Amino acid sequence: MTNVQLYEEFMLEKTLSAAPRTIQYYKENLAKFNNYVDAALHGKPYAAITKQDYSKYLLHLKKTGIKNTSLATYHRAVRTFCNWLLDNNYIDTAFTKVKLPRPDPDMILPLSIQEVAEIDAYLQQTMYPERNYLLLHLMLDCGLRRQEVINLTQEDLHLQDNYLVIRNSKYNKNRMVPLPDFLVKHFQKLEMHGCTIFSNASGECLTVSAVKNFFRRLRKKTVQRLHPHLLRHTFATSYIAGGGNMEFLRLYLGHADYAITKNYLHISYQMQVTGYQIYQLDSIFFKTFYRKE
Repeated sequence: MTNVQLYEEFMLEKTLSAAPRTIQYYKENLAKFNNYVDAALHGKPYAAITKQDYSKYLLHLKKTGIKNTSLATYHRAVRTFCNWLLDNNYIDTAFTKVKLPRPDPDMILPLSIQEVAEIDAYLQQTMYPERNYLLLHLMLDCGLRRQEVINLTQEDLHLQDNYLVIRNSKYNKNRMVPLPDFLVKHFQKLEMHGCTIFSNASGECLTVSAVKNFFRRLRKKTVQRLHPHLLRHTFATSYIAGGGNMEFLRLYLGHADYAITKNYLHISYQMQVTGYQIYQLDSIFFKTFYRKE
C-alpha cells in the first residue's frame, strides 16, 4: 500500500472512533509530517523511514521557532500513527522512538482571585452577561473544555441535583461533573433556545469561532494572558491546592490516565508554598460522602 492509502486507512479508523476535534488534530499534524516526507524524503515509504529521518523532521520543526511543548504535540500525532502502522504490520520498527527536548520551563500561573474578579466585572457590562458568565465559569469552576461547553444541551443539565453530564467528549467518554449552587442560579436566569444552551442573538448555536472571538475581546479588556485552557488549568490547580483527590480530578477533567493530571501537582504545591492567591473552587468539590451507621 502507498503512503496515501495507509494514511487514509488510519484516518478512516479515527473517524469511526474519535471526536471531531481529535480527527482535526490528526489531520493537521500528520499533514505537516507527510509534507516533510514528500519534500525532504522524496516520498519515502513509511516502512523505509528511519529514526534518523524522523529526528531530522523534528529538527526541521524546531527551526521554525516553536516551543518544546508544541513540538511534543506534533510528535504525539505521528507517534500514534506510527504505532498504528506497527500494530497492523505495515512497518517493522517504530521510527518515532526518539528522545524529545525537555518541556519548556515556564510555569503557567493559574488565575488569581483578583483576575477573576476583574473578568467578572467586565462580563456584567457585555450584551449577554448571563450567557457569557456561564461560558467562562463552566470552564473555570467545572473544568470543562471549550468544545464541551459549546455542545451542552438542556438534557445535560440536572440543576435540581447539582450536576451536569458531559457526553461524547474527548476519548468518547461520558462523565458527570458537580455543578455549584451559584452556577445553578445563573442557569435559571438564562434564556435557552430549543435544546441548546448557548446561542447567539439569532438563536443559532455558538460556534468555535464565536467563542474564540469572545475570548479575544476578553483579553483586550481584562487579563491579557486569558485563554480557554487557562480556565481549565486554574480549575485543576485550585482543586489540588484545596486538597482534592487525584482520581476524582482525573474523572472531572476526563483524562484517560494520570500522565496529564499529575502535571498539576507541582504547580499546585508551588502555589501553596508562595501563598499565591489562586482562585478558589466551590465547596461542592470537596465534600466527603459517607454512610452514617
